[in-house]
Amino acid sequence: MAVYSLAQLVDKTFFGVKDIECKRSANDSAPVWYTVKKGQPLGKLYSWLNPNVNRDSIWLMFNDVYGKPFYVKMETGKFSLSKLIEQGAISVQEQIELEKQKEAENKKDGFDKTKEIATIALWGVGLFVGGNILNSIIKNGRN
Repeated sequence: MAVYSLAQLVDKTFFGVKDIECKRSANDSAPVWYTVKKGQPLGKLYSWLNPNVNRDSIWLMFNDVYGKPFYVKMETGKFSLSKLIEQGAISVQEQIELEKQKEAENKKDGFDKTKEIATIALWGVGLFVGGNILNSIIKNGRN
């Protein structure tokens, strides 16, 4: 199963594959504030909170329509991965592959630029030497 970075999912709209309990506090014992029905959007992920003494897992942070934060406990299989992928979410492995491709392209671009500069420099040296030889021939031919 692919792994996704929460940092990469910020600003993506989450949809539940089942009813999702939302709380005003990221605390396991906090009361449920609202339940978002299966298939409905929760909102855009704003941030997340790591586990601590009050919560045993990661909690996702969203804002309601009034800008007030609410929290949803992170659990595998709770959210629609396909909806996140539709919004451009990529796995950590895909992200690594993209970075490798970019790095290879940058190296190739750098090599191409170096090769281009070397070619121009060689042409310049060739023209300079050729010009001097031609100049020498012309001067010696006049004498």
